[in-house]
Amino acid sequence: MGLWSQDVVGLRRVRACSLWHWLLTGLLLTSFMHAQQKPSAVLSPITIARKPGHEDGQAQITEKGKTRKIAPHAVAAWRVRGEDGALVLILQPSKGDRAKQYVLRYYDLDSGRRRVLGVVPFSSGAVVETQASDDRWAFALSGPQQPEGTPIIVVGDDQAIPGRLVNANTPVFPDDTSLTYSQAGESKSAKLGVLLGTDLKEIYTPPRTAQAAPKYLQVFPNGEAMVELADGSVVKGRWTTNGETLDLSGLRTAYAVPISDLSPIKGVPAGQRFGVRLTQELSSRTTHEGSTVNAVTITPVVVDGVILIPQGAKLEGTVIQANNVGWGFKHETASLTIKWTKVTTPDGQALGIDARVYQVENAQEKVTDQGKIQGIRSTGTIGHTVQNGVLAFAGIDPIAYIFASASGSAVLGFAEPEILYHGGTELILENVRPLITATVYPPSVAPMENNAEGREQLQAFVQKLPFRTRTKGSNKVSDITNLVFIGEPAALQRAFAAAGWLPTDDLYAGSTFRTVKTLTGNQTYTQAPMSVLLLDERPPVLTLSKTTNTFMARHHLRVFPTEERYDGQTVLTSSSTQDIGIAFSKKQKTFIHVIDQHIDNERSKVVNDLMFTGCVESLDMVERPWVPRDAYNSTGDRLLTDGEAAVVRMNSCDNPRTTPATPAPPPNRTKRATRDTALTIRSDLYRGNLVYMGIAGALQAKNYLHSASELPPDTGAWRKTDASGADYRGYGSNPGLQRRQPGELPEPSAEDLTAIEKAKENHKWDPPRYEFALHGGYMHMREDYLSAVGLLEISSDPNKDAYFVFLADNVGDGWAAGGSVTVNSWKHFSNEFSYFRQQVKYQLGTTNVAIPPGTDVILDDSDLEAIPIGLVTRQFEYNLLIHATKPTSRWRPYAAVGPVFQLIALNGSPLKKPAGPFTLGLKNIGLIQAAFDFGNTPPLDGGGIFQFGLQYGAGIKYRVSPRIMLRADWRETWSKNPDIIADSYTDFDPNDLDETYTTDIIRVGPEKKFLQDRFTLGVAFTF
Repeated sequence: MGLWSQDVVGLRRVRACSLWHWLLTGLLLTSFMHAQQKPSAVLSPITIARKPGHEDGQAQITEKGKTRKIAPHAVAAWRVRGEDGALVLILQPSKGDRAKQYVLRYYDLDSGRRRVLGVVPFSSGAVVETQASDDRWAFALSGPQQPEGTPIIVVGDDQAIPGRLVNANTPVFPDDTSLTYSQAGESKSAKLGVLLGTDLKEIYTPPRTAQAAPKYLQVFPNGEAMVELADGSVVKGRWTTNGETLDLSGLRTAYAVPISDLSPIKGVPAGQRFGVRLTQELSSRTTHEGSTVNAVTITPVVVDGVILIPQGAKLEGTVIQANNVGWGFKHETASLTIKWTKVTTPDGQALGIDARVYQVENAQEKVTDQGKIQGIRSTGTIGHTVQNGVLAFAGIDPIAYIFASASGSAVLGFAEPEILYHGGTELILENVRPLITATVYPPSVAPMENNAEGREQLQAFVQKLPFRTRTKGSNKVSDITNLVFIGEPAALQRAFAAAGWLPTDDLYAGSTFRTVKTLTGNQTYTQAPMSVLLLDERPPVLTLSKTTNTFMARHHLRVFPTEERYDGQTVLTSSSTQDIGIAFSKKQKTFIHVIDQHIDNERSKVVNDLMFTGCVESLDMVERPWVPRDAYNSTGDRLLTDGEAAVVRMNSCDNPRTTPATPAPPPNRTKRATRDTALTIRSDLYRGNLVYMGIAGALQAKNYLHSASELPPDTGAWRKTDASGADYRGYGSNPGLQRRQPGELPEPSAEDLTAIEKAKENHKWDPPRYEFALHGGYMHMREDYLSAVGLLEISSDPNKDAYFVFLADNVGDGWAAGGSVTVNSWKHFSNEFSYFRQQVKYQLGTTNVAIPPGTDVILDDSDLEAIPIGLVTRQFEYNLLIHATKPTSRWRPYAAVGPVFQLIALNGSPLKKPAGPFTLGLKNIGLIQAAFDFGNTPPLDGGGIFQFGLQYGAGIKYRVSPRIMLRADWRETWSKNPDIIADSYTDFDPNDLDETYTTDIIRVGPEKKFLQDRFTLGVAFTF
């Protein structure tokens, strides 16, 4: 369709709109559709590979010499929907009180996902299906009911099998709306919409002839049923029908009622979803049970084509459950449950409502079936898992472990566990019980065209606009446009800003890095960039998105320029979709966003948001029969649409309506630091063992495989607008409209082009937020020795020899290498975390001299036996960098100061890994124990010295390119003199002396502290 549309648009620009032109267009469309028809092919059947003596086996397909497995434990299978789907009967053997049964599943052969449709009373049968393969598709499966052998037909689709025709056989679909069959020798017919429940969408009041009769009754196409009893309680169950009688099961009492006796009643049915926007902040820190929550509807509640709750109605709810994380000692996660009880329409009508939160729009928090908003666990995010993986590599070195912990937290952050929703956060609510109301509200805006001729002319204008985007570079067809904006681009921008839509950043290295950080779940990036798509070889002039606190889900759209004008006004067109998750694309070999395939939902979302601002002058829904109803974008996502475009005419939008954006502040820094530490220790103690990790890993794998194999619920195009419903044919009038004839449209003005194609900021040389540097250089020791120890051993017997043992060391210059992570948090100040390994020359000189009685001994350096060893300092550093120039400067000299923590040991001293029970888990605690043991072992015995110090210095950075920075650094570390010999000299006494000897110790150390000067050059990667 994309190629055809471009060809036709090209023809249209050359020729005037005439009868011959439309005939030519129709011929082109017909020839194109014939050219696109695939030749019929014989599909390979599904076979069951059974082992001898087994009833069930492996369902599989063999195509092109390759065998593809579909489902185990299959007893029968049928291919349906052409090559797209399969129905498979699965054997479930008896277990406990449950008898053997057969479960029917629907499989989507493209994705491999499945959905359980229900239990059937036979193990074999025959399938017939409708001709349609889209949402109208249905099937009938007939077979002998076991054990009686009575024939039965089950009727369903890819959602459920609610149709049950007992003692019936030979089903036939004469069309896509009815089913004929034979029952007791008679030919009968049933409406397919009744058998599937698609025609039973009302709220029904059954006759009160039976004691068990409910007050209200509803059935849903997925096979579920809901009744409200006379006492006001709501009970859920299952339903089936033979087309004449409705049977409910799973309730307190089984109930059956003739469908003809059901009386529909006007109201908002249970299960109806609609969008609201909070008019206040909502915080688990400050919200308590009994607190009132206020919101406003941004989605009109449309039932059967009429508006029962208009946009702008006020909602009131009560918090019935609340948990906060606090200091992290009692709870790891936060949760809130809100019961919505009251809605007040703009005309002042107050209605009692029973609704729950179904979903927080584009949020990382999940919502349970009971409406509880469940906060995240900070130590369960991807970012925390990545940090733990990095720390595992640093686990042998406690200093490296500290560096990895500090720098990892500085870069990735720590996920906020509290529920913090600012004013303006959007929720999707679901009606729990029917809301009975007969008041119908008119649309808030009128259509631009209110007669048949005007609508035809508007449709002809919309057909001039390109409708299929393409990828930049590869030129693959992608999204379908579904919005047209008429009016000043500045007014459109003001309306989107008032509605909470934010412009996305350009795709560059810095924004890519922030996006990667956001994927970890620890931070929020509400303006993450989009991939580049073109429309008619033009890039978008606006890219906008709306999210709460996750990159996994967001509303987003691209607004493209056009060459057309309508009534002298600028015309823009847009594609809009909602990202609902992240998945790995086998085709693109990368992670991609998964979108809501019902793209009309996002079209309604955009329209509702703009209408709420009061900036929409008129709204028309224009049919586009030339647009495909079922297509795929460039990443393989399915696009299902009715093909219509929403034509939105904007007013000046000088004073748009907004909702309060009151922030929900997080805890202060002190409380956050304490809480984050408590949560980390708690998680490590509870989860940092082999048993927990094994069980948790198995459960996560099971849940992942289950979710990956199950077809998600198909909610369809549920979002509605003022223009939703089949009865919408136009309201009001627009007498001021002056239509221009085709060919008379003026060219866009320079002012409009400037407004549309405004220059975007060049992000190449934006100041970097993060710097990851590698350093190497020279170490200079300010002192040439550290200490010396002499032992004079004299006996009380004057006839025995005296002994003199002497140990002295010598240090020299060496080398240093390490890495640093710099976080540029403020204009002239940065936080730098560094890890360095510094190795200098170290020689240990020893001598052992026997002194006969009455003899004097004179020693010099030649009497010392020198042992070259090498001295290693592992150093974790935090420095506050104070820059002299602005962040935008490419030259940035700075001064640095901060504390250091160092481990000093002789080269070759073995740092030990966690041992004993810590090899199975709690390795961070085991590392602390191993480090403690190492620090309590004298250096000459293979241990080390832990100590703190102060570092200061200076340096200069120079950005040679947007992503590369060179730097030169000088640092001096001032710390206590590490007396390596002092605690180890007794092990060097080789003399076996008796109790007559006494020892005098002479200790000599440098007068100054331990000073190390480091000169390094480095290269940093900036983001």
